[in-house]
Amino acid sequence: MNDNGPDDRGEEARRAALIDELIDAVAAEEDPLPDGLIDDVERFIVARRRLRRWAIGSVAAAAAVLLVVACWVGMQAPEPAPRVAALPEARQDLASASPTRPTPAPVAAVIVRAGPDVIAVPVNTSNPKVTIVWLYEAVERPDPQRP
Repeated sequence: MNDNGPDDRGEEARRAALIDELIDAVAAEEDPLPDGLIDDVERFIVARRRLRRWAIGSVAAAAAVLLVVACWVGMQAPEPAPRVAALPEARQDLASASPTRPTPAPVAAVIVRAGPDVIAVPVNTSNPKVTIVWLYEAVERPDPQRP
């Protein structure tokens, strides 16, 4: 329920009268808008749209070029030199500078105690100090003489 009292109706009437006065004042003027104003506004809007499209297109093209160049440079970049190659020289310098040489690491020996049902196969690696031992379970073949 909308309870419009006498005060609300009077306020609405005053607003309506004000709007009517403003409309009459604008209509009383011979030429409320200068000649060509609408055309100028339309040209401004069209130019602004063109500028916005050009800016978006330019940014997209620049991003595409940047992506292509980054990929190309990434593919053309030489692989970095291994840092391991520089270590022996540094170690030699350190060894010659220090009066005492560090003691070499002790040699480790591993003993595998396995029964007759295990086969151990040693495999050499590129490091002469490392040997891998593969352990396999022995498979017992059936004896052809047994029934």
